[in-house]
Amino acid sequence: MIGYELMLLVIGAVWLAAAAVFDVKTKEVPNWLNFSLLIIALAFRALYSVMAWDYWPFVNGIIGAGVFFLLANIFYYSGMFGGGDAKLLMALGAVIGVSYGWQDNFINYLIFVLLFLIVGFVYGVLMSAALIAKNWKKKGKEIKKEFSGQYKSKKVLFLITLLTAVVVLGMLYKYNLFDIWIAFPVVIALAMLPLMWVYARTIENTLMVKKVLTDNLREGDWLYRDVELKNGGVIKSNFDGLTKSEVEMLRKNFREARIKEGVVFVPAFFISYLAYAALWYSEWSPFSWALNWLL
Repeated sequence: MIGYELMLLVIGAVWLAAAAVFDVKTKEVPNWLNFSLLIIALAFRALYSVMAWDYWPFVNGIIGAGVFFLLANIFYYSGMFGGGDAKLLMALGAVIGVSYGWQDNFINYLIFVLLFLIVGFVYGVLMSAALIAKNWKKKGKEIKKEFSGQYKSKKVLFLITLLTAVVVLGMLYKYNLFDIWIAFPVVIALAMLPLMWVYARTIENTLMVKKVLTDNLREGDWLYRDVELKNGGVIKSNFDGLTKSEVEMLRKNFREARIKEGVVFVPAFFISYLAYAALWYSEWSPFSWALNWLL
């Protein structure tokens, strides 16, 4: 099984490295790269299943792709991911889960997602902090004003989340469900979610918006806001991005348009994946510990 596991991990690492390069250079991940990862991972699993005369390696790949398809849609429709990131996560589902049993693989999925959330959070904070530092002289007042407005509009959410976090911490402590030193950081992170949402919205509305010539618009670009056309029509701003026909309409009606740019995020996928692979082969493996704790 070692060769099988290693090959799957190598396939994922090579494709993620390529995706990170594309994302840094072009700010998008091509569909062919995402779908080729899915196809090659499943093809490798199918080949191994035939050679080992065992259908579970291939079935586990299908299950993983399905689980990560659901996760990708949750992240996409909640506005956390763009389309390219969501497709890449879905394709990774065919790679993640290199154990034999499906129960073990759900532990794999959980640990990868937790690693990704932690790495993604740190990566996003560092990248956005660098953007703020770079643009503070020009847009410092605008950033403060936007943050204040976003914070005031979410006061009730802050209060509800804080109360929920306190109740959860108290229940965990009372019933001794987790060690307090494990539960406390988790609950603090829960209480911080609204603040991080306000922070992210502030960055998005002040530093990720730019004017571009409509001649330079591309399919998939995100409009900052809905645009009313001269003929009375409206082009909606959504996470699917602009279609080819919408790009043409904007070019006919306007010289410039305002679009949103997302943070180059695929490097966070790559770092999370390397951490996952390192844990898999480390002497202290959380995979077996988590399985024993659950069962």
